[in-house]
Amino acid sequence: MLPPSDYFHRNGFSNAAIIESLNDSERLELEMRLIKMLEGSSDGLIGETMY
Repeated sequence: MLPPSDYFHRNGFSNAAIIESLNDSERLELEMRLIKMLEGSSDGLIGETMY
């Protein structure tokens, strides 16, 4: 869901299509995982993915 945080992997990256394809249950699970990831990181893409 989130590529490594370097220019090569993130330049032009979007996970919007993946997120849009998830059902409500899958989105809830993803949101819970992202919240856990955010607790130990300052990665802006985590927040963007949650939006």
